[in-house]
Amino acid sequence: MLIPSLRGDDGILWRRLALVLWAALLGGSCIRCIVSGAGRDVGIFAVYAQAGRHWATGVDLYPTKDAWESFLYSPAVAAMLVPYSILPATLGNIFWRLTVGGSYLVALRWWVKAVLPVSLSHSQVALVFLLVLPVTAMTMLDGQAGGLVATSMLCTIAAAATDRWGFAAAFAALGCLLKVYPIALLLLLVACYPRRAALPAVVALATGAALPFLCQRPSYVIDQYGKWLAMMAASDRLTWSLDIANRDIALLFRVWGSPPSQATWSTVQLSAAVVAAALCVAARWAGWSRQSLLLLLQGMAACWMTLFGPVVESFTYILVGPTLAWSIVEAWQLRRNTAYRGLLVASWVMFASTTLAIIFMHSIRYHRLGPHPVAGLMLLTALLIDAGKRFAATGTIIREKGRTITSDLPVQQAA
Repeated sequence: MLIPSLRGDDGILWRRLALVLWAALLGGSCIRCIVSGAGRDVGIFAVYAQAGRHWATGVDLYPTKDAWESFLYSPAVAAMLVPYSILPATLGNIFWRLTVGGSYLVALRWWVKAVLPVSLSHSQVALVFLLVLPVTAMTMLDGQAGGLVATSMLCTIAAAATDRWGFAAAFAALGCLLKVYPIALLLLLVACYPRRAALPAVVALATGAALPFLCQRPSYVIDQYGKWLAMMAASDRLTWSLDIANRDIALLFRVWGSPPSQATWSTVQLSAAVVAAALCVAARWAGWSRQSLLLLLQGMAACWMTLFGPVVESFTYILVGPTLAWSIVEAWQLRRNTAYRGLLVASWVMFASTTLAIIFMHSIRYHRLGPHPVAGLMLLTALLIDAGKRFAATGTIIREKGRTITSDLPVQQAA
């Protein structure tokens, strides 16, 4: 069997392979910085380092309008980038990439241990680390802050699974300060666990937003928050060139159909969010286990952020990696039908093709056709099929329990 069995460890092949590939990925990312040097391509870190320097010297962080490779993160993130910006460019870039990659690996391991509903062998854990590579590699190679967003999501779900709701809110707030749209994950948590998550969420968001005031002049911080919010509110990537357009569902309409209007697309985004929230709340009411519910919640949030979110780059799909990896492993262990497994494998293969395409020139011609949202739609379809199966199983259990209780009652009470 390709997938290691849940009954014990099947050897060290998977572990060695995972170790070698991840070491090569992170090592190659750092070597890229050294070879490129400060005067040439240092990836997106140049934007981050400039933001750190601007924050330290009180210079405006944001352009007047959203643009490719603009600094889109909150003032709190700019303050966090100061230590990296004061280092020589190459050294700061290396430390930044190690921060992104190292934190993601630690978070993924915690998530595997705390959230997955079964205890995996070492080989199976290694397989999860291998399966996330197609949607993770480019983020690590480019040093994208999206790796920290993915880390915050993994830690949020892991903390919630272990009843650490304060930590869950703090990690979710970090994701919101990085990219705003992870608020979707936090709102789903609050919708499903209002008593446990609502107050910590408010405190965490308020604290995170207030921290920059300890690092700079209050007037400057207020001004930067205003410019950040104004830029984000005015951002409209729906009509950008296909080469740099959002890699979301709207891209498929632009390439293969009729481009949606802004009003239509906003309605689609909101409707998708409502459906995702309703599905998660229904699962909560149906009595799903916490681990199953959190996995559903994480999958719905990640799919919404990538397929319907406001800023969706190819790097953003790192968010769906853990959900896709576990879905594949679970599908084989539970011997799900061939069509379901084929859907997941097709999604993984298409994501892998988008990464492999980088090796060849003009890969952008492939990316702008929409392979990322197509692969994401395959995953979303599989998640909805799995949710339907679980709802059906839950209903069967409830009916069986009802019949058992009724049969145990005295005849006159049963009547």
